[in-house]
Amino acid sequence: MSPDDSSGIAVRTQNSRRASLGGVLGSGFALLCCAGAAPVLGLLSAIGLGFLINDAVLVPLLLLALGVTGWGLWQGRRCHGRHSALLLGLGGAALTIGGLYGWLPLAFVGFGAVMLASVWNLQLLRACTIPSSTSG
Repeated sequence: MSPDDSSGIAVRTQNSRRASLGGVLGSGFALLCCAGAAPVLGLLSAIGLGFLINDAVLVPLLLLALGVTGWGLWQGRRCHGRHSALLLGLGGAALTIGGLYGWLPLAFVGFGAVMLASVWNLQLLRACTIPSSTSG
């Protein structure tokens, strides 16, 4: 493995971790707002961000955050080579979006699957070892 390959794996691993965490946090926040969770809505109003309490803003935010999570899962798949977490995440994202327009509890089940896929991806990323480049 050349040094360029190991640095590419390191970047993909780091990007995957950041994207998975950021995407899950962002999509969880947007989903709670879309569902009308009182503590989240109250917090937004208290800090002057009440204009965000609008599905025209929140649904694209949710889609963007789920997309970031999906990209993180894709980067993880490129590193560890397993499709399982990516497929679970994509299925969970589809359930989340479908649940918003159908039956709201289904959206939370889908988001749970997205969270599980992200945690699973992080566990699989631990197996992505980067060989040390010690010269001797």
